[in-house]
Amino acid sequence: GNQLTFSLGYLADEPADPSNDRGLFNGSFAALAQVAFRPSKNLDLGLTYARSYDRGGNVDVTSATGSGFARRPFGANVATSSDNFSLQAAFKLNPKFTISGWAGYTNAHRESGLDQDADIWNWAVTLSLADLGKKGNLAGLIFGQPPKVTDNDFAARQDNDSAFHLEGLYRYQVNNNISITPGLIVIFNPENNSDNDTALVGVVRTTFRF
Repeated sequence: GNQLTFSLGYLADEPADPSNDRGLFNGSFAALAQVAFRPSKNLDLGLTYARSYDRGGNVDVTSATGSGFARRPFGANVATSSDNFSLQAAFKLNPKFTISGWAGYTNAHRESGLDQDADIWNWAVTLSLADLGKKGNLAGLIFGQPPKVTDNDFAARQDNDSAFHLEGLYRYQVNNNISITPGLIVIFNPENNSDNDTALVGVVRTTFRF
């Protein structure tokens, strides 16, 4: 049936150290709020907002995803805050086939020196097919754009091209406790640079459940 849930979270980088620019509230942190809504048994919607601050030294606005400019729009040693918005949706076309996706926007602000802002976008569409071959198996396909700086007052750290992420995977359920998931990841225009060669990454994951 219909369901509405609301979640809150708060993370501090160095909560146990109250010295300069550290501690539970004075140092780097991330605060998150999420609303999830299920208007029908086949449709799930989510809206997420996160506020973060990194005091500098190892800035990572997009949590190790996207280009170097997206992770550090003003440089690694520049204190940076960000407002992050994300919309997620999943629609079950039938008991076995689901289409889902998300779109995310980040506004990053330089907190030291010059007054600068940067806009960062990301999105993806995913397809999944359950019980392909036998019960418990899962085939999946993901296509999207990793975080990209579309506009930056610090013009030298703006992405001019677009990278795209294509991923295919197949989870084979060996038994109730073990599954094996081979996959292939293809990155077009890595680092949002069309001069870079396409990157291919093969992966195999084995999962044990007890």
